Amino acid sequence: MSTLVKFLSKRLFIYMLFILMGLCTISVLLYKMNEVGRETLNSIQRERTIINNATNLLSAADEMAMAGRGYYITGEQDFFEIYQRTQAALIAETDQLTRYTTQAIISTAVINHISILVHKRIAISDSVVALTAIKSRPSPEKIKQFIKEGTAFSNQLRRNIQKFTDERLQLVKTMEEENRSTAGKLQLLFAANIISLILVVVIGYNFLYKSFRARAKAEKIIQSYRQSNHFLNSLAEGVVVQNKKGYILEANTAAEQILGFTAGQMQGKSSFDQLWRTIKEDGTDFPVEQRPSMQVLTTGKPQENIIMGVYKPSGELKWIKINSHPVFSESDGTLTSVVTSFTDITESRTANEKLKQNETRMRLALDKTGDNAWEHNYETGVTWFSAANNHFLGYTAEELNETENEDKWWNNTHRDDKHLLIKNDEEYRQGIRDSHSIEYRIYHKDGSMKWVLDRGIVIERSAEGRPLLIVGTHTDISKEKLLQQKLVLQEQQKKTEIIEAVIQAQERERSEIAYELHENINQVLSSGKMMLDFVATADESTNNYITQIKKNIGEAVNEIRRISQSINPKSLELVGLSGAIDDLLGRINSDQKLSISYYTEAFDETKKYNADAELTVFRIVQEQMINIIRHSNATDVTIDLSSDDHELSLSIIDNGIGTDLSSIQKGLGFRNIVNRAEHYNGHVTIDSAPGKGCRLELHIPA
Repeated sequence: MSTLVKFLSKRLFIYMLFILMGLCTISVLLYKMNEVGRETLNSIQRERTIINNATNLLSAADEMAMAGRGYYITGEQDFFEIYQRTQAALIAETDQLTRYTTQAIISTAVINHISILVHKRIAISDSVVALTAIKSRPSPEKIKQFIKEGTAFSNQLRRNIQKFTDERLQLVKTMEEENRSTAGKLQLLFAANIISLILVVVIGYNFLYKSFRARAKAEKIIQSYRQSNHFLNSLAEGVVVQNKKGYILEANTAAEQILGFTAGQMQGKSSFDQLWRTIKEDGTDFPVEQRPSMQVLTTGKPQENIIMGVYKPSGELKWIKINSHPVFSESDGTLTSVVTSFTDITESRTANEKLKQNETRMRLALDKTGDNAWEHNYETGVTWFSAANNHFLGYTAEELNETENEDKWWNNTHRDDKHLLIKNDEEYRQGIRDSHSIEYRIYHKDGSMKWVLDRGIVIERSAEGRPLLIVGTHTDISKEKLLQQKLVLQEQQKKTEIIEAVIQAQERERSEIAYELHENINQVLSSGKMMLDFVATADESTNNYITQIKKNIGEAVNEIRRISQSINPKSLELVGLSGAIDDLLGRINSDQKLSISYYTEAFDETKKYNADAELTVFRIVQEQMINIIRHSNATDVTIDLSSDDHELSLSIIDNGIGTDLSSIQKGLGFRNIVNRAEHYNGHVTIDSAPGKGCRLELHIPA
């Protein structure tokens, strides 16, 4: 068209007098302008469709992210269905935009970059959705990282699409203005053609002049559109576009900075060019055919998160993480180009390598010392054990690996002690513990058990205060625990012997006191009473004194007899335990101040019981009744004596003022009761509270 316009502009002045040719020329130009107007309208409609596609794409991305988070939080299928539907819509809108690149309507690099961002956003959302199927979910920090990355990609996508749509809207506005202007010119040209052949020259000149101006404006618009590609230069990621033969078409500023070559130096070069020197993570050469972009060209499948080392022209080594994606033709589905994005990870990789070297040196040092050292990394979840720990479980170094150590240690821990490890780990994660020292049992693979003193301390924390690294030691304290248990047994045996000696001494002393009271003091008092019977009386007053003295002596004899029977209950041998307790209650409650209910229905009086057990039950009844009378202010007491084939049982309940258990447990009487019962393998429980009375229960082997 431009050739025809130039030809006509030159010849119009020469053949201006040729009216017929001028009319023909004007007619042709009118037709062309009409076609241009129609094309402009089509272009405007197409641009609006593109803008609508971009807007729908952004809306679909937001809806997909919201549905994915909803599904992760609630696990409801409705969210998952919405997620799938919006993801399909997002991919469809992206594919629609990609079709325009094949028609040269939109820059391939622009849409390819948007497509990359969309697929990254989809990958993040898929990762979050996939977590719902995992029973043991990762830590909240890992989820926050996914959400943070997804939000970053969404924001970047939103900015790029906003910039893209703004530029397209400006283009539409300009095209609409130009179309309106052209439409007006068409009307003038048609009017001029009808009005007069005389004006053909003027109209022709005007047509050419305006056409040239429209062409200049159109070229200006096209130039503005091309400048939209420059947004790639604002990206932090390096971006390189290669055609289907592997030759570089475009490269952004970030790619220039990372690789050390200008875009001009890279354009027209392929992956086979000697310009590139690359290595793998292990330091070996990275073959050309294995490089990500070449793999995409060969297989048509995307290559993601590939680590590669690239040497800059200066010799400096840069480590980059690469993602390469294919671009296919909409018409025939053939691969047309490859878009590769990459980020510089040199600093983080160097830091990680130094950290690994330090950890390796530390572990080697700990292994050399022979200590039972361990280390737990909360970020990786891996626990390392030094070789010296193997003797606890009995496994050789060849039988263990880094991922199995912690599982075997946990599985071999005594089940009653696992709660200690769980509680310890929870307190570390909550940030309320800086170190620990706990003892627990662990099984050797041969079935034997060992005691472990587990000590550790946090040596590294995150910025938020979370523990990242804990180191510690395991100490075998089995011998110490065995000695400790022996000491406890010896102390218990010694305590038993002491209690036995005390009880026997008490009973001997009581027997001796009872004997002295009954055989000696009672005899003396009885003799005195008999002597008073033979005293001659002089008067009535003296006789009254003698009568009172005799009465007092009689009461003293009875009281001494009662005390003697309490101290040395011969009734146990004569009437048995049930009768002895009944006799004891009658003597203690002789004044009838207490209402005592005594039940023996469940007690087998025909059976012969252990004498020590019977005496213990009797003494406990005696001790508790004295306590009730002296301290409780009770009015009602219920005593229940029962037995079976294996034990004697006693229950004493009063309605007294009650008392605090701590004060009861400090009393000498309570300790005597407990010591007696425990000495014969019995068990005593007391339940009391202020204002609630008291309940004592005894169970002792019969």
